Amino acid sequence: MQRDSIEFRQIIKVLTNKGNVSFNVFDCSIRKSGFLVPLEYYHEDLIDIVSFEEFLDAVEQDIPDVKAEYEADFDMEKALYVDINATESYYQATMDLWFATLPEALQVAEDLDILSDDIYDIDNECFINEDEE
Repeated sequence: MQRDSIEFRQIIKVLTNKGNVSFNVFDCSIRKSGFLVPLEYYHEDLIDIVSFEEFLDAVEQDIPDVKAEYEADFDMEKALYVDINATESYYQATMDLWFATLPEALQVAEDLDILSDDIYDIDNECFINEDEE
């Protein structure tokens, strides 16, 4: 990740202003509308002990393992997004796969044995229901 890029500075700005940012670790794009397939990933550190850069380094070091664990027929570098929350005490990170359309998200979730009910619809701010498919 290019930490001196304009895109990375935008990530820091959003995190500072909102306390939460979701971005693609490969191109630093901020997540947009679409659907999220959740991954089993969580990392947390105390803000008083580690800097944001150290926290981000730790998350980035986990990416090769995440990529290996969730290999399927999709472009991981376009789909993998990290969601970071900053509270008064903690940095918290999760990872999701982002897709522009529900059919794409459903197919990848099926390929990875992830329940379709766990897919999150960003626009409607809710989890999808199989009945709504």
